[in-house]
Amino acid sequence: MGGMSRKPISAKVLFPLVIAGLMLPMMICIVVGLASLLTAMGDGNGGAALRYVALAGGVVWVVDLLAIVLVQAIDSLDRPDDSE
Repeated sequence: MGGMSRKPISAKVLFPLVIAGLMLPMMICIVVGLASLLTAMGDGNGGAALRYVALAGGVVWVVDLLAIVLVQAIDSLDRPDDSE
């Protein structure tokens, strides 16, 4: 079974997913804080727009987390069982 040594998921795929999974919550918090600041300063339209941007960031974050889980599942299916 020498042909099964190739990894189906490379680090080039997993590393950006993990980095995005760590950075997106920080970005969302910053955007929500800026939206609150704009709303407090009287710019309700700008605050609402940034809240939608934060919502979109949250959706992207959830998709990223699901992708990480799927990538790890695919990677674990390819590993041989070490039950010996």
